[in-house]
Amino acid sequence: MRKELHHLKKTVENKCDEDKVKKIVSEEIKNCNEDMVKKMVKEEVGKIETPITEEGCNEEKVKAIITEEISKIQKPENKRDSDSTNNEVDKAANQYNKEGDYEESKEVRENADKERLNELFKDCKIQLDKENLKRLGKFNKEKLNRPILVKLPSAEPKITLFRNIHYIKTNPKYEKVGVSNDLTQAEREQEKRLWDQARRQTEEEVSGDYHFRNYKTWNKLPDKITKSPSINSFKNRLDKYWSDEEIYYNDYRAEISVSHGQNSNRKTLNYESGEEEP
Repeated sequence: MRKELHHLKKTVENKCDEDKVKKIVSEEIKNCNEDMVKKMVKEEVGKIETPITEEGCNEEKVKAIITEEISKIQKPENKRDSDSTNNEVDKAANQYNKEGDYEESKEVRENADKERLNELFKDCKIQLDKENLKRLGKFNKEKLNRPILVKLPSAEPKITLFRNIHYIKTNPKYEKVGVSNDLTQAEREQEKRLWDQARRQTEEEVSGDYHFRNYKTWNKLPDKITKSPSINSFKNRLDKYWSDEEIYYNDYRAEISVSHGQNSNRKTLNYESGEEEP
């Protein structure tokens, strides 16, 4: 009788109740992912040699508790829908720039960077061979967004990459990812000057600083079209002659009429334009 009571006491001590399972699962979920938790809990449940009575937790109930606890942690009750949408986009974008956990080794972080780059190339619909890649700057566990420098075998694959970069421009997960050419300081300054020049020319065209005007050259009928800036050093002097309509040259020519004097063999030229007779 004493032996049976001792065996029953051991059975009660080793029995796994619902509260104990919830506590264990909550602690494991904080440190492990879903698959790891399932694996560990399954191993722990398998180690229990004592029989589980109807009042205890069977395997199906343990699985249900695990699923419920995981869903609570993944979807907090007080989180707004709009915030969750934005965070999902940010998370998708940041995972391509952000380095792995600072506790991971350098080799693990480099392999993760290679996988991200391969996925980016795949989304650009190209397949590139990388000679070398490295993170720029010193590793800092508080700043995990160091840029990645990728060395390609030649200029051709780089041209192909920039030609196909439009495929990822509208992809939300690349919203905060930038791909740019690696330039020296002098090359960056030259590129900046070219961009500024192109921007100014575009603004002038859009704002109308440059427009078309028609004018006639002296004693020539055909119109000549020229493109000139609105601020012209000759504009003040030639204001009355710049016109979109046809220009008449009455101010420059004299109407000539012929009249016969006393000597019929002599012809007199009268200038009706008001100018003096030469």
